[in-house]
Amino acid sequence: MPALRRALRVAVLAAALVAPPAYAADRLCTAPAKDALPVGTTACPGVRPGSGYLSAGEVCTFAFLFQGSDRRRYAATAGHCAFDPDVDATKVWRNGSGPVVTDAAGKRLGTFAYAVLDGQFRDFGLIRLDSGVASDPAMCHFGGPTGIDTTVSGTDLLVHHYGQGTGLDYLPARTGEMFFGLYRPDYVYFYGAASVGDSGGPVTTDDGAAIGVLTDLTTPFTGNVGVNRLAPHLSEAQRALRVRLSLLTAPVA
Repeated sequence: MPALRRALRVAVLAAALVAPPAYAADRLCTAPAKDALPVGTTACPGVRPGSGYLSAGEVCTFAFLFQGSDRRRYAATAGHCAFDPDVDATKVWRNGSGPVVTDAAGKRLGTFAYAVLDGQFRDFGLIRLDSGVASDPAMCHFGGPTGIDTTVSGTDLLVHHYGQGTGLDYLPARTGEMFFGLYRPDYVYFYGAASVGDSGGPVTTDDGAAIGVLTDLTTPFTGNVGVNRLAPHLSEAQRALRVRLSLLTAPVA
């Protein structure tokens, strides 16, 4: 199994680096099931885990969706998408007063309700979606999330993510490997391909459980990709917002 995973990792990273750019029409094709295709070009329209948004002119990626006890819907993402990346801060915005989030055409989708950026291990945000904005809880290409993974373990595992990374837009659905597993309850990393624009994107286990949001990388395109885990940061956000948040789930693809 370790040898198989290493071979898969090499194949995935090679595909991410050398695959030719796809035409827009190619991204509309229906992809095989995730078990047969650990990377893919499946389209990701609308508001859902893996789709893109703009905040202050910068591209980031939506992660998992939640239903709030205030009857509003929320989307997780990276906290630094709401802030100047050189500023450490924690902020709660009430009544739609946070940074505005739009789609690529400039249509408003919502506003930031909460964001924290305090070093590498606290980088998490929540976007409060506007009423009337359609959304889909299913992660693009891979499906899920089926729940929230709170495991702490040193066992190697494969992970899936979907994002809007610059230079990787021809292969937005990608698979990586966590060599040290889910070794911390708040932050982990995996070896894979990511770039600017993937920030905030969803990261799941192979069976669809939500691990967290993609937040940082140590080298451009391939290397150690950081993930702020969902459970502890979600708990902190709920306390700050005084809202209970329930993960919206979906079956794996």
